[in-house]
Amino acid sequence: MIVISNHVKSIGMSYPENSVIRINTAWINSIDELEKILDSLKGHRIWLDYPTGRTKPPLPKFKMEEIIQFAKTHLIEYFAFSNAEDSEFIKSIRESIPELVKLVPKIETKRGVENIKDILDSAKTDMIMLDKEDLYLDVSGNQEEFQNLISICREKCEEFNVTCLELKGVVFGHN
Repeated sequence: MIVISNHVKSIGMSYPENSVIRINTAWINSIDELEKILDSLKGHRIWLDYPTGRTKPPLPKFKMEEIIQFAKTHLIEYFAFSNAEDSEFIKSIRESIPELVKLVPKIETKRGVENIKDILDSAKTDMIMLDKEDLYLDVSGNQEEFQNLISICREKCEEFNVTCLELKGVVFGHN
């Protein structure tokens, strides 16, 4: 599976065949803007990403409830959210999102790795995102702990037959 940012179009790239187009709502300023982006992506599989608990800029302009409502009324195939740790919070998202939308928790912390089974069960999913950059920051750059947590996460995903999506490079461009 290839999940690629909707922003690659702005530098003249085409979306790879069979890719899923990710819209990170932290970068969206209004529902109208989100509607226009979605309209421009007709025919593509859509991944809507909400930055739960984000503290770095840009901060989300929407409440989680607004994005959930948007996901309910549009053809969203995947709904991802950051800082997956708390199973009760995850259950509340799962109950709010239609079952046909795949919920994708983003694991970014030691606590997230340690709670992966509860996270998967609460989300009722077979897919996660592993944000290694944020995980590295969460363990204050401790290389040994960082590598151990990545291994644990990958092993648990394999054990539970879960797809673990990891960052595989970055695209730089200019307007």
